[in-house]
Amino acid sequence: MSQLIACQWQGGLVMAADRRVETRRDGERDVHTLRKLFPLGPQAAVATSGAAVGIWVSRVLSRLFRRRGALPLHELESYALAVFQKEYGQFVQQGQRWFAAHPEALRRSYVLLGGRHGDGGYRFRFHASEEHGDPYRPLGATRVLTAPRRLGLEGRLAQAVNNGQPDGDALRDVVLAGLRQIAAHDEAVAAPFDVVALTPQGVRWQVFDEPPEAPRVHILDSGETSGSG
Repeated sequence: MSQLIACQWQGGLVMAADRRVETRRDGERDVHTLRKLFPLGPQAAVATSGAAVGIWVSRVLSRLFRRRGALPLHELESYALAVFQKEYGQFVQQGQRWFAAHPEALRRSYVLLGGRHGDGGYRFRFHASEEHGDPYRPLGATRVLTAPRRLGLEGRLAQAVNNGQPDGDALRDVVLAGLRQIAAHDEAVAAPFDVVALTPQGVRWQVFDEPPEAPRVHILDSGETSGSG
């Protein structure tokens, strides 16, 4: 399953995701490189894991929000989840016969949303539909999220937040090191890695490739939606 990461602190929010996607068809496994972290307007982002249809929905939402102004997180969250619920439901309905013949198929869909809160700070929300037809429901999270859970990385991020006033670059470095460590031991996670830092000073999108000794880094405009997938 995809690796999603989020960490919020008083000065902003960092979100990250890998790009490895695995699909199975007629017993054959295919591995793809697809973007999973997208902008939602100038000051928000969405990432998904679980059912691959979430990537397509995220891309559609990103295009819809491309020319819109910034929305507060609660408004953005309500609209985005309604779109995910509708599109995921239609996807399952259209593939009902296939899913009936493949009961082992993945039935979970996760949505990570981040943006500006009503108090002016940045927050994230994490939602899950864990069975076909189930509505998305919020999953408890504090200031740090890793999905799947990576307790060691969560501990390092929490420590970085608690030790004074970190900045986006410092937390990005902790996130990136964690992603590389995970990828080295878990074949379900692989570079490139997308990272976004949302702060009052601006929104910074970066893509990191391997090898870690000489990563290729792209600084993207906050409104851009370019990239694989």
